[in-house]
Amino acid sequence: MGIELVKPIRLTRSGHFPADSGEFTALGFRTTGLPGRIVEFAAVRLRADGTVAAELATVVGPAPAPALSEVAGHFVELCRGSVLVTHEWSHETRSLAAELSRAGVPMPMLPGVCTADAARSVLRLPNYRQATIAHALGIGTDDAQTALGGARLCGRILSSLLGRHRLALGEQPRFRRLPIIPLGRVVPPAQAAPTTQGWLGELAERLPSPSGGEWERSYADLLADAFADGHISPEEAAVLAAQASAAGVDPARAHRDFVDAMVALAKADGVVTAEEQRDLRQLAAVLGVPEAVRDLRATGKPRRVLVLGTTPEADAMRAAVLDAGIQLAKKLTGSVTHLVHDEDVSPAEPRLSRARELGADVLPITEADSLLAPRHDPTGATDPTRSTDPSRGADPTDATAPARATEPTGAARAAARARAAASARAAASARAAASARAAAPAPRPRPATQPPHHPATHPPTPPSTPPATTPAAQPSPSPAKQPPATARPTPTAARVPARPAQHASATPPAARPATSSPPTEASGTSAPRPRPVIRASGAPLQGAGLAGMVVGLGLMVVTVIALFLGAPVAFGLLFGAFGVGALLYGWHLYDTAHSTVD
Repeated sequence: MGIELVKPIRLTRSGHFPADSGEFTALGFRTTGLPGRIVEFAAVRLRADGTVAAELATVVGPAPAPALSEVAGHFVELCRGSVLVTHEWSHETRSLAAELSRAGVPMPMLPGVCTADAARSVLRLPNYRQATIAHALGIGTDDAQTALGGARLCGRILSSLLGRHRLALGEQPRFRRLPIIPLGRVVPPAQAAPTTQGWLGELAERLPSPSGGEWERSYADLLADAFADGHISPEEAAVLAAQASAAGVDPARAHRDFVDAMVALAKADGVVTAEEQRDLRQLAAVLGVPEAVRDLRATGKPRRVLVLGTTPEADAMRAAVLDAGIQLAKKLTGSVTHLVHDEDVSPAEPRLSRARELGADVLPITEADSLLAPRHDPTGATDPTRSTDPSRGADPTDATAPARATEPTGAARAAARARAAASARAAASARAAASARAAAPAPRPRPATQPPHHPATHPPTPPSTPPATTPAAQPSPSPAKQPPATARPTPTAARVPARPAQHASATPPAARPATSSPPTEASGTSAPRPRPVIRASGAPLQGAGLAGMVVGLGLMVVTVIALFLGAPVAFGLLFGAFGVGALLYGWHLYDTAHSTVD
């Protein structure tokens, strides 16, 4: 076990410590190979909302490049009072800790979070490579091939998971005292030429995580990164094979598994294009496994889906597209066959009308249930999918992998989540509107507009109605005295607001000025509720009563203890009398308030 630099902290929705007010330092590396040394190092300090506070990027290694110990001062200053962020707790962080230890830099373990682990808690993806997670979150990866670009991408992923998916820390970070190290020289790396991701790179984002140990998974990620631009030379393939051998990985088996997985993904959407057939054959030839694509045939045009939106439901739909092995587009082109959008996308969004012009199906996310259903060939056989193709493997960290064949599709889950979220938002809006209406003061009717309320203006009393309910005969009848044959239901708690108005209308007009409430309130349709007013006046009495009883009991306890310890009897009688008096007075206040509320 090597030297560890990071004390991991889980970042999940069930965390109890919000991270939106903290600061983080995201790390990025470039190495010479699979078990190689660090040749480029970067760190980016940022806030939870993604605001960048400071950056560090430098080449490291043998002269003339500075050693890692020379840039340790800059690194320590960025880490001070912040949580480290890396994509995986990999050998790079252990190599960094070992280099700092050899240089005599006393670094304690720093609190840190892992973006891959955090993404596993909210997104179901075929793999949790950095580019795959970024694609599912709608984040660009144009400059991720450099250490600084990787650190920035790591920070953007963290910011999206914290803000959009509301993740929180599982424990409170503890920041230890860091040493003060002189700042050494920094040599910024040369500007890397931008690369364009080819379809093979997009296909690699949908590869399932391979089985095996850490080096097997790392080599699969290295192959996927090498094919991000859709091209690799025989010389590069030889270097990759040498790195695999140095790490104890069988390159022939790793290459065959990699090509088999790529072929299975190309077939997963039901079609194989001529371009896919050509590129996969070239890939197999370069990696030395041409037999893996001997029977591959082109069959037609694949589905290609573009998802618009920045909500968690849009992230879930992008993850479902990747998990189903279907091409996920990053921008609208003529090859897009389906465009899915969430409810936050404006109907005036130009890409919606442009997609229809290009012949793509435009669907709201709530109607995308059947989008990722497996296609069928003319013979009726279903094309291979993630849940039925054994060669595609499963994510060893995904505890739900054995049950994938029986659970709903990712698109169905994403659409269901979108519908549930839309219903929840609509219900919340309705509740807010109802609360606003309930909280708003009722309009006070004008006295001049109300018709005079005389007993003579009432309609004739039905024969079944007893005379006791007539206002002139009995001004305020008690519900208990009403005969069972009355048509008026017994007043309940739900009808409390209507009772004051009913009694007021039963009072003759000449007697109204003598009532305690204004005529407009008594005769209005929305009379004030009496119960909230009673609670407001009774609650202080209850509190005072309880306080008095507590003081009284306390004085009595003190008296007993004092007498037991030998205090004078006069002292005991005096404080005992005070205690009994406070207890009785508190009980009187509490009983009065309790009877008032009831």
